Amino acid sequence: MLKRLGSVWTSVAMALLLSACRPAPVSPELVAEVRTAFAARSAETTTKATSTIVGSEDWFFYAPELRHISVGQFWDEHSRHTDVADPLSVILDFHQQLRTLDVELILVPVPSKALIFPDKVGLNAVRIPTPVPRLDPDHVKFYELLRQQGIPVLDLTDRFLRERFHPENPLYCRHDTHWSGAGCVIAAQQIAEFIKTRSWYSTVEHVQYVSQWSSTSITGNLVQHINPPVSAEEIRLRLVAPNPNENSGLSTVSDDSPIVLLGDSHSLIYHSGGDMHAANGGLVDQLAFELSLPIDLVAVRDSAATAARIALRTRTQETPTYWSEKRIVVWCFAAQEFTEADEWRRVAVTP
Repeated sequence: MLKRLGSVWTSVAMALLLSACRPAPVSPELVAEVRTAFAARSAETTTKATSTIVGSEDWFFYAPELRHISVGQFWDEHSRHTDVADPLSVILDFHQQLRTLDVELILVPVPSKALIFPDKVGLNAVRIPTPVPRLDPDHVKFYELLRQQGIPVLDLTDRFLRERFHPENPLYCRHDTHWSGAGCVIAAQQIAEFIKTRSWYSTVEHVQYVSQWSSTSITGNLVQHINPPVSAEEIRLRLVAPNPNENSGLSTVSDDSPIVLLGDSHSLIYHSGGDMHAANGGLVDQLAFELSLPIDLVAVRDSAATAARIALRTRTQETPTYWSEKRIVVWCFAAQEFTEADEWRRVAVTP
């Protein structure tokens, strides 16, 4: 028996967490209309360099995410990548590898911005109801397939739809492909709720962090090449720091953490500084705050479909005992990667 299996009540708690809010009813006709409209809009990009779609009310969108939503089923024989595996088989392979190490995998796909704000995409011929319903039945089916194989999937879509206009900020930047600081916070809270149900969580040493909301201005990656130039966007970030009364030298990131955050730029935005806009306000920082634990961060700026697992393999090769104290891998990446990644390839991450 795996030494880190949680008790029955933790499984029940996870089931309740994942099904806390059912998708709003939506007609197949509306889903088909939105797919057709998204496909048409995704073909309107000005240049391949920007892939920017101009929406309504100062919102901008990323063409690949619209294209992804328009595809429908994207796994098995419907995958774009049948020659180099497909998302379903690769995720299952990664899950099995981690199971042999007694490490749990939780999948956290970041909902496409256009699914949360379809009314801002500029679909003049399609009326989006209020409240905005779920328009991605294929994601729902895919996530259920993974759960049937024993892989927890934290589907953020329903909560994001309910709270899309958060008191601090909309959950996505208007001018950037990434979620906002508020989006990071909600995602971290949901992930932390899951991790706190695991039996090992209460046995590890916890530390304290403090946080404070702050404002900053950014030039998002969707508007950097727009002419005439677009004004900077003001966003709110919850900045996280060690509790100065306990350990002022502590970081939110540690290679020794039992928790691995594996991801794409959604795990770097507001954490890495520079073109990631800020530091101390990203997903990894919010997770550390919510869990009172530093997090082991393994993230890449581009696609996390394959490159992130290659980075993880490199980490394990450099540190042969890497997996000895790990308990869980949180794999967080943009949902559009299911179809828009260059490839989904199996990568050996075990010794």
